Amino acid sequence: MLALLDGRPLLAHVVDAAETAGLTPIIVVVGPDVAADPRLDAALADRPAARVIVNVRADVGMGASLATGLAHLDEDGSHDACVVLLGDQPGIDAHVIARVVATWCTTARPTRARYDDGPSHPVLLPAGMWPSFADATSKGARDALSELDVAEVTVAGRSPRDVDRPIDLDALGGPDSR
Repeated sequence: MLALLDGRPLLAHVVDAAETAGLTPIIVVVGPDVAADPRLDAALADRPAARVIVNVRADVGMGASLATGLAHLDEDGSHDACVVLLGDQPGIDAHVIARVVATWCTTARPTRARYDDGPSHPVLLPAGMWPSFADATSKGARDALSELDVAEVTVAGRSPRDVDRPIDLDALGGPDSR
């Protein structure tokens, strides 16, 4: 999440898209190793809507990060839904995020983007679903969504690339990517 793409951390690209789409608050769930990295503060320096939450169970997987973020949002009970984004998916489009939110506003159903290569992020989870993720040990919401009536927003093209390895980053950016 902190590797550079076009001179900015991957995470900054994602938070910028969330801000542009009008999401607030923006909860950034990270593991203890990322939380301790001074580059995290730099990545979020000009993004006041972003709040960092540390997932002490990061080694369990994405499901634990999802559960941590949702638990934080659920503390004050004032949120109706959560848009789930990946911090290592810098190509996420603010317009797609806004379309997913707009679809949820008219359907009140869990909502996700469907690209030419299949479903992907953004994913919107209504607050009523959050308790089912409290002890999530899966790869996130994918398993739960496969069993539900999910509204889908059709998006032309391939889903935004996850940057999990240096080769993924190189494929996105060129020489200044690292």
